Amino acid sequence: MLTTNYEMYSASDLVISGNTLTLVDGYDGSNDVLLTVNDDDDIFEGDLDVDDDGNDTNQFGTATLADGTVIGGPTTTVYSESQILLTAPDGTTITLQVIEIDSDPNSNIGAGIFVGYLPSVPLEKGVIYTGVGSNTIPGNSLEYGAIEGAVCFTRGTLITTPDGPVPVEDLAAGMMVETRNGPHPIRWIGARHYDATALAANDRLYPVRIRQGSLGLNLPHRDLLVSRQHRMLVSSPIAERMFGSRDALVAAIRLTKLPGIDLDDTVSDVEYFHILFDEHQVILAEGAPSESLFTGPEALKTLEPEMLEEIMTIFPQMADDNLHFSPACTVPSRASQQRLVMRHRKNNRDLLTEGSATV
Repeated sequence: MLTTNYEMYSASDLVISGNTLTLVDGYDGSNDVLLTVNDDDDIFEGDLDVDDDGNDTNQFGTATLADGTVIGGPTTTVYSESQILLTAPDGTTITLQVIEIDSDPNSNIGAGIFVGYLPSVPLEKGVIYTGVGSNTIPGNSLEYGAIEGAVCFTRGTLITTPDGPVPVEDLAAGMMVETRNGPHPIRWIGARHYDATALAANDRLYPVRIRQGSLGLNLPHRDLLVSRQHRMLVSSPIAERMFGSRDALVAAIRLTKLPGIDLDDTVSDVEYFHILFDEHQVILAEGAPSESLFTGPEALKTLEPEMLEEIMTIFPQMADDNLHFSPACTVPSRASQQRLVMRHRKNNRDLLTEGSATV
């Protein structure tokens, strides 16, 4: 077991303005956070870079704050929730890992408490860094077009409509799409293109490829490419035993532990499309049941500011912090999604089985 100490920046160490980031005036390290990690290897894993058992059960630790407060313990998981890519004026690229620590010592991966930013190299005083990555700093308004957390289909994906399958790029607001609640009109659709340079700068922009037939019931009909956090419907007896319902939505990146589903880093560019309805829906993409864009507060943070402004114009009620948003069906916790996937793998069971929800 390796024990490693890391000096991290606290939220109070950084000044964020627009898409730039600097150290606070007079930074002296007095507010830094000490991260102590006990691990069975020398790789600091993130919450999505799971080990062969499906979770980070081998990576524990504590965060000691500047005032002496200790968060975590010998059985609490430490992980990188996301990353922020920065460039210095000289072109140097720096990564800030957004570090979270398990809030429940009795679980493998829990709710996650933000404890600090772990840099690939120390930041320099007086230097203005520009955000070029795709994640959002927790608890701040600084956005980097967080595509990795958004619900997106890639160009060319066939979406089922009452008139048959239509490429996602040919859909428009007002068009009807089949959902498991019947046909519903699209209220908003957005898109963003990432070229080879953007993909090389942030590998979390690469899509997950769900190969033909890999979900079960010969679905999807063709290879389906979606963003990492796009959730696919799992409908099986295993899900029913775990959650009391056959249907559960699971992030595509968590499905990569299964045969035929993997991160596709061979694409030279990618264009992502978001589809929004009045309510969260399950629709068919290449015949496979999948979610539409969810309008919960955390999900909306993953969108670019101009997209969010468009949506807020269409749905001004979303500005109400007390408004409750309901997902189309059960969305298990990250740890539960991992356990669900691992049980399917262990028992060699399809994610979609006879009797699964269809549109």
